[in-house]
Order: sequence, then structure tokens, then C-alpha cells
Amino acid sequence: MAEVVAYIFLVCAVVSLLLALVSLITPRTAFFLRKRTRLRAMLGWFGISCVCFIIMAAFAPKNQHTTAENQQKNSVTSEKSPSTAEHQPKVEKLQLVSYRQAEIEDTSIANRKRGQVRIVLADPASAFTAEQLTATCMAAAKFYAREYGFRALSVFFSDIPGDKPWEGTRLAQCSYSPDKGGWSGSQGWTWEQVMAAPRGLTAQEREMKKLWGQLRSKFQKDGATDETALKSAIAKKMNIKPDQVTLLWFMLDKTSAGPFEGVAPQGPVGPKAAATPTVLTADEVRAQVRELLAELDGFKDSGEFRQCVYGCGKRSPGNAWNAKRKALQDKMTPQLDVPLLLKAAPGELWSLGMAYAKGKNEEAREIRADIEKALAQ
Repeated sequence: MAEVVAYIFLVCAVVSLLLALVSLITPRTAFFLRKRTRLRAMLGWFGISCVCFIIMAAFAPKNQHTTAENQQKNSVTSEKSPSTAEHQPKVEKLQLVSYRQAEIEDTSIANRKRGQVRIVLADPASAFTAEQLTATCMAAAKFYAREYGFRALSVFFSDIPGDKPWEGTRLAQCSYSPDKGGWSGSQGWTWEQVMAAPRGLTAQEREMKKLWGQLRSKFQKDGATDETALKSAIAKKMNIKPDQVTLLWFMLDKTSAGPFEGVAPQGPVGPKAAATPTVLTADEVRAQVRELLAELDGFKDSGEFRQCVYGCGKRSPGNAWNAKRKALQDKMTPQLDVPLLLKAAPGELWSLGMAYAKGKNEEAREIRADIEKALAQ
């Protein structure tokens, strides 16, 4: 009944508003007034309209279903979207992935023990989920923090060793600071950059990557890889189309560390890791630089080196030499306790090789003098 009354007064209010507008043209619509003018007629009908709206509002039914509908919606939402905790597998039921230790690098600063750890799958063909990768990375971080006393460290988890596109594929990574100090000691985080790939590589993808690494040196042209020819060769060996050949890499997805906080530390399989990570001393750096320098002197005048410099695969002696030089250069971190000139020596060796290959003897003498000065420190 209330709804009917409210509807009637709504109609009356609308009609009154229309008559108020008409009254501005002719005051005759205000038949209830003795003295009719346009203004008085308009105000009269407008007043009646306001009264109708007030009465309509008084009789309008309240929305008694709002709470029930909201409850129903919440119920449906709860049914369709269970909590994240229910979706996440329980940590104690997760089977961690077996891994091997590839490398440990000490990146400590004066007042803080820090490191970087690289681990790889014990079995590259093993199957796993993103949750297993995340939990394993965190378990490894806890293990290395405990074993080596790191206050902050990063763990990089790949399928096989190597950072080149045809070598290891990054599957997960995480940074851990057990004392919540982060890298500097005052950053206030325990877990950072926890990320994982959605899956591992298929057998076909692993085979492509393996063949790419094996055949790459045979398809070098002008110091670069002829990828079109290389893909054709791989496709022929695998009996697939060349456009199916690719070096797959994953965009790692950020993951919440919360559901995996309770994971227990897990160490690598295989031989036990060394008690402490290997850190180069200044004498060891000098010895390696001298060895590289002597090796460069042995081939710097060869035709293969002058033609290919650091390319052409096994054809050029500079290719393998440069790989060793780069490996040493990568270890010249800001935290390494080595004189600055000596730290720069591996990079200077690259410039020295280029100068020799291009026949710039004066430039080569200057660079060599700088390296000799660094070795004398």
C-alpha cells in the first residue's frame, strides 16, 4: 500500500513541476489562485510539487533487502574466492626440489657479512611447480645464511650452470636477511625479490638449448652468430621447423614469501660445500692477470686472432682467453679487498687485446704500462 501512495505522489510532484513551468507562459493554470500572475502561479505549483515529494519520501519503502543481499554476495564471494591460505599448499606438505651448489660469492662489506649463491637443479629433467621453486629457494637461503653466517644474501636458482642464453635458465631467485637488516644493516626486510618461473623447460626446449651451445661456434660470421643458419641446423637435427627453434627464457613472477616462511633450511645434494666461500686475495689476482698476459703474448700476432679477435669460436685463441678474462673481471666486486688499479686490470686486458688485434702498437704500450703498474702494487 505504501508503495502505491508513494507512486501517486511522485506522479503528482512531476505534474506540478510541469505546470509550474507552463505558468511562466500563462498564469491560467493556477486555477486555485484568486489573483493570478505568472510568478504567483509558478511559485504555487512549485510549492505543491515540493509537498508531493515530501509525502512521497515519507511513504517510500525502505530497502529491507540490502543487508540480506550484501550477506548473500559476501557468501557467494567467499564460496567462489576462498582465502589465499586455502589455495596455498601447506609448507610441510610441499616436496622441495633437489639442487646442487654451483657457486658462492662473498660480497661482504666491512661491517656486514653478505653473499650471493647460485644453485642448479640436481636433475634438469625434474618436474616442479612455482610453489616448489619458491619454497626451495627460500630453504636454500636459510641454509646458506646458517652455514656461512651471512646477514644478507641472494640465491639464484637455474636449471643448469651458466648465465649465457644457451646455458642456464633462471627458475627462481630470492634475497634473505635473517636479522631484518637487509644489505646495509638498516633496511628492515627479511625477504625481498622472491620470484619464480611458472614451470621448467620441456625436453624439447632443453634439447634446443643444448644443441645451440654445441653448434654455435660453427656458425660465426664477422664476429657474430649466424642465428638463421644455426636455427636451420638445429631444426634439421630435431626434425622440426626452424621457426620453432628458440632460446626460451622466463619472466619471473613475484611471489609472496609469507606462505613459505615456515620452510626448513635445505642444503644441496652431492659433495658438501666448502666451509667458507672462496674469496680472491690480491696475490691471487696478480697471478691470474700475469697468466692471462703471458697467454695473450702467445697469440696476439696470430692471423686468426687479428681476424676474429674474441669471436669465431674455437678458431680464434682469443675466444677462450676472453672467457677466462671475463670470469676474473666478474669477480672484481666493490667489496673485494684488492687495490683499485689491480681491480681494473682484467678490463684493461680486454683493451690491450683489441689494440694488438688492430695493430695500434702505441696504444697497446700505454695500456700494458698501466697493467704492469697495477701488478707492481
